[in-house]
Amino acid sequence: MFLIERLIGVGVYCCVLAAVYLLLAASPMKCKTALGFYILVLSGMAVVYVPYRTADLYRIFKMMELYAPLDFAAFFARYALASSAPAGPILYWLFAKTGCPRLLPAAVTILCYSIIFYMLLRLQKKFGISRRNLALVLFFLMSTSVYMSVIAGIRMMLAMTLVMFCFFRESVEEKFRWFHVLLYSVALFIHILAGVLLLVRLLAVVCSKRSRPLARWGAAGLGAVATALFAVCFPKLTIDILDTVWTYLTEETYSDPWEYLIGVLMGLLFLAVLRRFRRSARKAVCERLETFRSAAAISLLLSLCCCYVFSIFYRLIGHFVPLLMLPVMMAALQEEEETGMNGKLSLHSVVLLYSCVILMLNCARGSLSALKFFVLG
Repeated sequence: MFLIERLIGVGVYCCVLAAVYLLLAASPMKCKTALGFYILVLSGMAVVYVPYRTADLYRIFKMMELYAPLDFAAFFARYALASSAPAGPILYWLFAKTGCPRLLPAAVTILCYSIIFYMLLRLQKKFGISRRNLALVLFFLMSTSVYMSVIAGIRMMLAMTLVMFCFFRESVEEKFRWFHVLLYSVALFIHILAGVLLLVRLLAVVCSKRSRPLARWGAAGLGAVATALFAVCFPKLTIDILDTVWTYLTEETYSDPWEYLIGVLMGLLFLAVLRRFRRSARKAVCERLETFRSAAAISLLLSLCCCYVFSIFYRLIGHFVPLLMLPVMMAALQEEEETGMNGKLSLHSVVLLYSCVILMLNCARGSLSALKFFVLG
């Protein structure tokens, strides 16, 4: 179904990705400029993306049609209060009022990829990552299902990138600002998955070798207090969240064997990168990224424990773990480049090979196969 439309859609996506890869790896253009151009192209594709009627974005557009005629008071009482993640419907209402619902996926694309590319550029500058390795890590990220979740899922990737932004600033850049608390709160009210991500973030502090005993106890206590306060202040919302989690765990109805295959391949790649990272001689870099490595390992383990629940496995190993692995992968690739390969199969070759295979599977049978910009007839 829609064979020509999808071939053109994934063809454009792959051609743009290849062009940006070459701009980053083998051109004098500034990396920031190349990534800024890429964001504009990705947001343009988001505007013209045509979702199928089973896609999340199709249902979101239908909801926005219902929200558009309502004033905020009527909308909030009827829809936002009934949601376990009220910030999502509020976001939809705001864009519904613009009269151009297609601005929603474009705006979310700009925000999510601005955060992701901000992390990549900061990592490149802080740890002296080469353009070649930056280009490869970007190629790997864009071979996954992340882009389709950004433009079609909206809430999950928006919540995920907000948590990642705060986590990155706090652990890698060692900066904490008051607005991080605000962003964490917004993420919680956008998608319930943010609660799991925050739990992983606290566990990473507890399990990280870099954390002092006081920080570990503080993280554990903060998590307990925050959970208790949330349950007391928002009892109905807490019950809705627990019901949703229980439904995910016990009433899974959808599964995709191709996404499982892609997830297994990604899991094997992550294990190889984590193993190489642990053997790194760049101790200062490893120490700075230890909390991120712990979070990636915890998320990978959690995805394996919940592999029988497709929606959890898909969200964690297909989205959250790749984002957590970006700094670890960049550091491991750069360390290998500086020390040499010693005649063995290089990590760079492994990452490139896996990325190509994952991209082909994604374009043929995975999430990217749904990318189309028009429908013939």
